[in-house]
Amino acid sequence: MPTPKQRRANIHKRQLRREKRRKLVELTSNEKRRLSQFKIVNRAILYLFGNIESNNSLDRINRIHKKNFALIAKNLHKKFPGETLVVVSEGAGRSSFGRELEKELTGEARVEIIRTDLDQSVNPTFYVSPEELSKKIPANSAHIVESTYGGSTYTKISQEKAIANIIHILKPGGVASVATLDVFEFGKTPKEDIILGRHIGKEDLLRIKKRFPNIKIEEESFEGQVMGRLCNGTILTIHKLH
Repeated sequence: MPTPKQRRANIHKRQLRREKRRKLVELTSNEKRRLSQFKIVNRAILYLFGNIESNNSLDRINRIHKKNFALIAKNLHKKFPGETLVVVSEGAGRSSFGRELEKELTGEARVEIIRTDLDQSVNPTFYVSPEELSKKIPANSAHIVESTYGGSTYTKISQEKAIANIIHILKPGGVASVATLDVFEFGKTPKEDIILGRHIGKEDLLRIKKRFPNIKIEEESFEGQVMGRLCNGTILTIHKLH
């Protein structure tokens, strides 16, 4: 039985952990300003060049993440009987993932698909970057979060905060899968390449694991060839325990 002094110390430790997690989820005023500037530039690029048609079907996303999302959803339906499954597709673009998943589960489970993107022409549910998910989606509400080379790859602010927001909205017992990849605008030589996006590194992961002891993260690294250049990628599978 802890003494009153020990109980006060434990309460203080929990409060400090919550405060650190809150700071990891929320954007600072400087980050909000940078994100606002990035959105302006991004809108201009999309206006000039348009959105690339996505072939991210349910089958392709299953293969990229090495998962069966329909099976995951069916298992979660058994785990949370009577609940509408909330599925968040981060950086959805023109992907058909949500529509196909909903169709696959017709008659078995009720599904609510939430699509987020920074391209308003694709009619996302919410026009937010991954670092802003907690502004629009309640904490502990999403049964599944899927991100396939989306904002978590291209974020100009913080991949750490992007993942922290995904964890924040994920329901205890739910599953998030995040695929990130090094993306370049290739120059004549590797030294002239411009980094557009990157895979999540080990340092970011270590900080996230330290800040969120209530999660289990499985990490799988892979390498791929893009235009003859070697690119690193990471698939994160996140389980929220409580």
